[in-house]
Amino acid sequence: MDRKVQKALAVKITDELRKKIGITSIRVKTNRKNRPSITDSKFGGLPYWDLQKEYPVNEDGKMLTMIAQINLDKLNGSGFNVEGKLPQSGMLQFFVFFGDDCMYGLDCDNQVSQNGFRVVYHKQIDYAVQETDICTIGMPTSTDERLCDYSPIKGEAALDFSLDMIVHPDYGRFKELFIEMAHTYGWDIKQENKDVMLYYLIDSEIYEAIEEMTDSTGHRLLGYPYFTQFDPRIDYAEQYAEYDTLLFQMDTDDEDDSSDFSVMWGDCGVANFFISGEDLAKQNFGNVLYNWDCC
Repeated sequence: MDRKVQKALAVKITDELRKKIGITSIRVKTNRKNRPSITDSKFGGLPYWDLQKEYPVNEDGKMLTMIAQINLDKLNGSGFNVEGKLPQSGMLQFFVFFGDDCMYGLDCDNQVSQNGFRVVYHKQIDYAVQETDICTIGMPTSTDERLCDYSPIKGEAALDFSLDMIVHPDYGRFKELFIEMAHTYGWDIKQENKDVMLYYLIDSEIYEAIEEMTDSTGHRLLGYPYFTQFDPRIDYAEQYAEYDTLLFQMDTDDEDDSSDFSVMWGDCGVANFFISGEDLAKQNFGNVLYNWDCC
């Protein structure tokens, strides 16, 4: 079977697998035309906050910066939480400490220690809260020019959502089922070792066609993650294997030169927050794995 036929089959099989074993991901797009309110879903800016709670700080007492908040009332009301994996109401927020070490709150030795980062869930949103009241806390924000040298996110942006059904060649049963289906079409893919990735079993040009159809880049809630380097849950499986669910991913986003908003994790990198499916069901956001990497 020649490479042209194999490539066409790869596209066909991948499309079939997306329909068969694809999982729902909520794609997040920045909307730089609309100014978000204090209770809207957004990246950056002044966060919503329950004034009865203590604002998140690191072990040195320094305040963290909100990089993203998701209004779950509106997300559910618009029908995007189709599988009900996320909470049905409230506000989900992601905070990171931005210091002069440029690690963005990441502890490479313990990536689940919520010291340099924090995931906060408010079960209810007080829509009567005023920005002036929240400003009295004095937290740093991504709109503060003094943070520019330390923060990967600058400015603030409203968010739009859409649904995406995706598969990924490195996760789930994709490789196993792909090879089984290839055999039914007469394409004999040999694998002596079951742990070898599909990338090493087929022609690189054919694999690129699969990658184009299984793209997991961009901002997203749930679904499959994207890395510029490696998945810590695989490389450090003994420590992090339980974090089987991508909770939130924030990718580099600096395409619009006319906007005051941008995201740049190191050198065109990406940040991921993982949680176990069990903890997500229990709405336990105190046990989360934080990772970011770049080229």
